[in-house]
Amino acid sequence: MTNITLDTAIHRGKQILLLKYLYNNQLINITRQLTGATWSNTYNSWYVPYSSKALLQVKQLFEGVAQIDATILKEKLRKLKNTTPYIKANVLGTDGTVSIEKFKQWLRSRRYSDSTIGTYTNVLDSFLKYYHNKPINEITNDDIIKYNNEYILANKLSASFQNQVVNAIKLFFQTIENKTINIDLVHRPKRAKLLPNKGYKTLGFYRFSQFVSLIRFFKVGYRCISKSPTFHSLDH
Repeated sequence: MTNITLDTAIHRGKQILLLKYLYNNQLINITRQLTGATWSNTYNSWYVPYSSKALLQVKQLFEGVAQIDATILKEKLRKLKNTTPYIKANVLGTDGTVSIEKFKQWLRSRRYSDSTIGTYTNVLDSFLKYYHNKPINEITNDDIIKYNNEYILANKLSASFQNQVVNAIKLFFQTIENKTINIDLVHRPKRAKLLPNKGYKTLGFYRFSQFVSLIRFFKVGYRCISKSPTFHSLDH
């Protein structure tokens, strides 16, 4: 029986349930029956919005078809619940809800894509819930650094999520709160240095291939010229 490994992550500001398994047409067809099932190139697996209903649906649909392994999922949930405060349990006040809606409208007026609007408002919702007991106008640079260290880094959330949070917070405070936040004080993750993937698709390899082609061009040109009678007459 095929194994399905359950995992969880923060994707575009929301917690998701990942289903990881080797390629299998039967499992893919069943996965597509899950509410909100989406393929992620980032995680190279299928995922659904995380909820107790999603977990129940996974159990019901795959029962007798695949072996569910929730070891990784349980461990990550345990660590998440030990985070202080546990953001998911916090309730956003009226002030925060209104501010996020204003931010959403501002983004729309500037023609940001629906995807970007969803991502920015979701990560902002997470940040404001972390400080749900603190007025927004009292949030400082130190609070952002604390959130970065005690929530994002402590839970080993992705570098892309960290950058989304930084971008959203900076834009939110500039446009809605009319307040300058020194984001430079917050450590941004460095872009990973990856080895070329299928070199012919990378810009560096493309330029190198152009250089090689140029050398070949001159070699062919030289051979043609060297074989010419005129060339030999000049040589003598």
